[in-house]
Amino acid sequence: MKSSKNINRLTTPDPSKGGGPEVVHVGEGEKNSSKENFTRAGFNTANPTSYGVIKNFRTELKKNPTKAEDILWHFLKSKKTGHQLRKQHVVDNFIVDFICIRKKLVIEVDGKIHLQQKEQDELRTARLNVKGFKVIRFTNEEVLENPKRVADNIKQILNSISD
Repeated sequence: MKSSKNINRLTTPDPSKGGGPEVVHVGEGEKNSSKENFTRAGFNTANPTSYGVIKNFRTELKKNPTKAEDILWHFLKSKKTGHQLRKQHVVDNFIVDFICIRKKLVIEVDGKIHLQQKEQDELRTARLNVKGFKVIRFTNEEVLENPKRVADNIKQILNSISD
């Protein structure tokens, strides 16, 4: 007898069009890939109510990263830290720069605009903390001056977080 597991899937992210999370049963031997729109339980972190609005903006951010984000991604992609990271991922109503979902770690790379929006960033961090995510921040300057040191720091933090 085949066992099955529950997989969360968004068929239509816009709830006004009947969308939202649904449970799909995937039996053993059936392919479970993101190309089929499947996500493992807990990996779908977006608020389904706002995802339809946010996803287009996220796509643009992925296509047009800042120089610091682009450089840091070179050191983080393909499990170079030993951990799977994603870039420009939606968590709740926010788009985070980088995330390790398994370790529940959000990595933000802050430009000069963040000097003017400290209170907003603190509220965002607090909301992400409520969702169970730890948030670490680096400045653009830190990344541009020594991206390897930043990546090593991220790796050290990831290794220190228990599953």
